[in-house]
Amino acid sequence: MIKNKKVLLTGGAGFIGTRICNLLYENNEILIYDNLNRNSIKNTNLLDKTNVKLVQGNILDFNYLKSVIDGFRPNIVIHLAAVAGIDTVIKNPVTTMKVNMIGTYNILEAVKNLNLDSASNAERH
Repeated sequence: MIKNKKVLLTGGAGFIGTRICNLLYENNEILIYDNLNRNSIKNTNLLDKTNVKLVQGNILDFNYLKSVIDGFRPNIVIHLAAVAGIDTVIKNPVTTMKVNMIGTYNILEAVKNLNLDSASNAERH
């Protein structure tokens, strides 16, 4: 199990992110970066935990994303921010492409100089 780490969850307030946060919060410090479009986390008590913080932000806003990451300095990044759902994708293909592609590029650029834990070295349960 992952313990004593600072974990950044982009898209962490969505369905999958909320479940991952629920698995990790007891032994780690969690920062959720999310635009709150889906906001599944509101149906939980995770934001009542002292070691879980939520920052509302857009993955396309590189400067804000970078400033949040530089302030938090995570050991682990779990990137889940994306446009999901076939209806949304069909109705907004350009936005989908921007968020899913440029958003991923932004997170990679923002963390490239951090000393992140390698997935191959992470403890698994």
